[in-house]
Amino acid sequence: SLTKPAAPTGLAITPDRGVSATDKITNTTTVTIAGAVATGVTRVRASDRTTGADLGELPVTGTKFTLPVQFGVAGFHEVAVVVLDGAGNASPASTARIFADLTAPTVTIEAVSPTPRETPVTSIAVTFSELLNAVTFTKADLTLKRDGTTVPLTAAVTLQAGTGGSYVITGLGLLTDKPGVYDLNVNAAGVEDLAGNAGQGSATVRWRRLDRSKLKEFAAFAGSYNGLILAAEPAHSTSGIINVVLTRVGGFTATATYAGRKVSLKGTLDADGNFTGIAGKGAAALGVTLTLVRDEGANAIVGTIGTGAGKTPFVADRLLFSKTAATPLAGKYVALFTAQAGGPPAAPGGDGFGVVTVAPEGTVTVAGEFADGTKFSQKTALGGDDEWPFYVTMDAGKSSAVARIFYREIAGLSDLDGTAYWFRAARPGAAAYRSAFTARLPLVGSAYTPPVAGQAVFDFGTVGQKAEMILSGVGIDPDLVLPFSFDATGKGVFPVPGSSLPQLRLSLPDGRVSGSALLPGDKAVIKFRGVAFPKQKGGSGYFIRLRSGGTLELKPAP
Repeated sequence: SLTKPAAPTGLAITPDRGVSATDKITNTTTVTIAGAVATGVTRVRASDRTTGADLGELPVTGTKFTLPVQFGVAGFHEVAVVVLDGAGNASPASTARIFADLTAPTVTIEAVSPTPRETPVTSIAVTFSELLNAVTFTKADLTLKRDGTTVPLTAAVTLQAGTGGSYVITGLGLLTDKPGVYDLNVNAAGVEDLAGNAGQGSATVRWRRLDRSKLKEFAAFAGSYNGLILAAEPAHSTSGIINVVLTRVGGFTATATYAGRKVSLKGTLDADGNFTGIAGKGAAALGVTLTLVRDEGANAIVGTIGTGAGKTPFVADRLLFSKTAATPLAGKYVALFTAQAGGPPAAPGGDGFGVVTVAPEGTVTVAGEFADGTKFSQKTALGGDDEWPFYVTMDAGKSSAVARIFYREIAGLSDLDGTAYWFRAARPGAAAYRSAFTARLPLVGSAYTPPVAGQAVFDFGTVGQKAEMILSGVGIDPDLVLPFSFDATGKGVFPVPGSSLPQLRLSLPDGRVSGSALLPGDKAVIKFRGVAFPKQKGGSGYFIRLRSGGTLELKPAP
């Protein structure tokens, strides 16, 4: 017989977890495909059209079959199922689109702005990393506290679903109208995505509601204030830094760099601690508002700067450290602006770096380089919560970088951290990285203590302080891996006798590293720069090669 059997029908999978038991979305890569066949069918066979994998073949008894399959990877899989009769005739294929989702949903929560504030917060937006099974996200996943005490959520609080995984928590106004410090926590562990994966982690937003009855005279708040001008969605055109010096009678001078250009302003706060005015002239004029936050412990000036309706908020913290009230964070540090996987293709793949000094009076100075070779420097001051307001401009104000950096220890990882936004303008005549780009760069930093006599110049945590230098990036395949160790002067010693390359040098006073290497069979010398990173017993940096570049990594030898 040459007659083909009918295609299988009623394809289904088990387990089919999550919001529906029939949508073929599940949270495992091991499933059983079931279906019905006509009489006379002897075998069933399945294949994965997405990956090209053969998923197996089994005999069939009767008019139903089950076929266990194992997908090698998560994601969408278009599975084709055919059946064969006793003569070996194969049926047309029936297909099932199966989605194996192994990723747990996570949550982020929008910042409250301004804070401190004089009005209640009526609503807050939260975003999950993927669509949820909507019935699993309830008020039970929320916790609101004021000054550490739980505030019961009333019936007025609702969760309004938006697009994607976004929600808006509404009805908070009456619950956040009293003075105090508020924390709203969203616990993702109680939710599930469409595949049935339970959420992971949580997110918390904090803000302060001011008590106008505790306002004091200006004299108690005289001093310098410093902070970032930063929108919820950072951009070059809405980022900057501001410094305000307030006198004992409410007069002030302010200087700001905003969207790459500098402006200054003088004025006097009114009796309520407010000011509205203009900084700059003509087309470059910017509207400015200031409010002195005068409730006890706030120590901030908040406001906005910009043009028309496009004003950007800022919070300038009072500078609390001085020669007579030193910061315990004084010392030397190194920082890395780490390239993010999946970042913009026009951006460099290596890690930028900076060497940082915090003076006892709280002054922060940094000098460094981004991974396209652009040098930068800044001198500013630590603000409240040990925050370093990082903002630098480049390319005559056409490019900039901004970050809120917090001095806080994460064991084995960093002594300071933040997220930098790098807005680089186009450079048509540059040797590399000519196109404009915006890059989001996770930032980590480490305390750096220059070595003393009799001490290893750098602790890799290995016997003999043996380490590896690795260069990776475009056009380097495989990665160039070179064993080395530092001598007592910070010079890299490589087991390559009779060769002038590679070279590596650690600057003992500040932790900078630099050097050069040559790829096998290549005549172009690679020059690299970076910093040693004691917290992670390694180091990192960048190099530029062939109008592109890559990453320098120093790590303990295996």
